[in-house]
Amino acid sequence: MHKFFVEKIKEENPKKAIFYLEKEELHHLKNVFRLKKGDTCLFTLGDGWDFEIRIEEIGTDAVTGKILRKEVSDTEPDVEIVLYQGLPKAQKMEWIIQKAVELGVKEIVPMTTKRTVVKLNEEKADKRLKRWQKIAKEAVKQCGGSRIPLVRDVISFENAVLEKTEGIKLIPYEDEKTAGLKNAIQQKGEKQRFAVMIGPEGGFDPEEVLFAKENGALPVTLGKRILRTETAGFVAISAILYEVGEMG
Repeated sequence: MHKFFVEKIKEENPKKAIFYLEKEELHHLKNVFRLKKGDTCLFTLGDGWDFEIRIEEIGTDAVTGKILRKEVSDTEPDVEIVLYQGLPKAQKMEWIIQKAVELGVKEIVPMTTKRTVVKLNEEKADKRLKRWQKIAKEAVKQCGGSRIPLVRDVISFENAVLEKTEGIKLIPYEDEKTAGLKNAIQQKGEKQRFAVMIGPEGGFDPEEVLFAKENGALPVTLGKRILRTETAGFVAISAILYEVGEMG
């Protein structure tokens, strides 16, 4: 069943609503998928909820439909994962966001570290953030998700470490030789929430790892090989999803 993202929902009664769509989404509904009165589809605000509706009317900026069901999407993982990503060079961040969204992360937080090469002034940071948010939204559409992850403003590594999290904060580090990712994941307790901190090209400075450890983060190894910054996060996220039963 086709799914479309809506900007606003005006419920006229529990069984009927008007769904306002962006021009591009409405174009796809009418002209690409050629949906019409009587057809059914899914609408979502990007908050994790799905509306299954039967189309009654298609207007210039909205679709009126009968609500057949409203429920939490079954495409979103139960576990909450926040990816703190050290800013990489070139366009790698866009690719990282796209793939992290496909895996179902809840938030993506770009961060600066001692070895970060990319320098963003306020204007550049604002433009990048808008671009990143657009990529996140497009990635959700592509993978059939119903929740658009939050891409936050760039913060410093120190502030990222000091942010309070309800679950476990993991920091993959190439010089960690004993603490495995699997054992760290199994310490989750009741909170199905993880924060994963990934360094930029060149990895984390040893002092950064020590600071993170002193403030409750768990340094872990991802194996015998050193992974690229655009690879390490996906390995860690995939391992978490597998260990908590989200991958079968």
